[in-house]
Amino acid sequence: MKPSQRLKQLYDRIPTFICEPGCNDCCGPVAMSKTERKKIGLDSSITPVDSTMTCKFYTNSCCSIYKERPLLCRLFGTTEKLKCPKRGPEKLLTQQEEDEIMNLYFKI
Repeated sequence: MKPSQRLKQLYDRIPTFICEPGCNDCCGPVAMSKTERKKIGLDSSITPVDSTMTCKFYTNSCCSIYKERPLLCRLFGTTEKLKCPKRGPEKLLTQQEEDEIMNLYFKI
């Protein structure tokens, strides 16, 4: 299975919710895999944050790569460690679910 397909399987395990319009609380420095960088067309030598430490993809009060956002962006708001103070899914991932997703992610 291709890395991009394995990533999609992990993405599908993460609960979704609708962010508060205009919020960018989670839009800072984010680590991402080579596969994720390639999906969004980001060269490995380019950092995805600007001088204010805001993600370069946060434009016009929204995420310009929302459908292709990295795993860590998807996890924000869905775990106890990365709980969003404004919104979140009905049910957070358990610590075991989060650990399993991260362990599989690092193997891609």
